[in-house]
Amino acid sequence: MELSSAESTEYLIKTMSVPTALILAVAIVNLAINKFSLNFEKYLETSKKTKYKPYIRAIYNWNLQLNAILLTTYHKFINPRPDGLLGEYGGEVGHMIVYPIKSATTGFKVTQWEMTQYGLKYDRIYMFAVYSDKTERYEVFNLSKATKLITLKIKSFNGTHFEFDC
Repeated sequence: MELSSAESTEYLIKTMSVPTALILAVAIVNLAINKFSLNFEKYLETSKKTKYKPYIRAIYNWNLQLNAILLTTYHKFINPRPDGLLGEYGGEVGHMIVYPIKSATTGFKVTQWEMTQYGLKYDRIYMFAVYSDKTERYEVFNLSKATKLITLKIKSFNGTHFEFDC
C-alpha cells in the first residue's frame, strides 16, 4: 500500500513520540533563528532601547548554545574524525608577540609566557574606549579610528603597569 505525501506526513505526525516531536520543533525553531541571525546581531548591537531587546538577546543566546551543543554532538557521535586525519605537528617557536592592549600597540616579544584557559595571559585584556554622548555608551577607540596608536611601543609590562616608549 502506497501513501500520498499528505497521508505519509499525517501518519508520521500521529506515530511520532513526544521527545521526537520536541526535538523536531526545536530544530525547526533553531533553523528559523539561524536564518535571521545576522539581523538579530545587527539589532542587538544598536543603541536602541526597547522592551523586546532582553527577550531577543535571551533567545539569540539560547540559540547559540543550542548550535554549539548540536555541533559538538554531531562531531563527537555522528561524524567523528578518524585518528589518521588529525595530522602531525612539529617545529619550534622562537618567540611570541603579546598584545596587552587590543588594537593599539605593536606588542612585545616574549620567549616564554604564562597560559590561561583563554590563551596567553594578559593578551588583549585591555582596550581604549571613549564615552559617546550620542550613543550614551563607551565605544572602542582603536587603530581604525586613530592610526597613531600603532606608534605606542611597550617597553615593559608587569601585568598591571605599562611602561611605554613613544
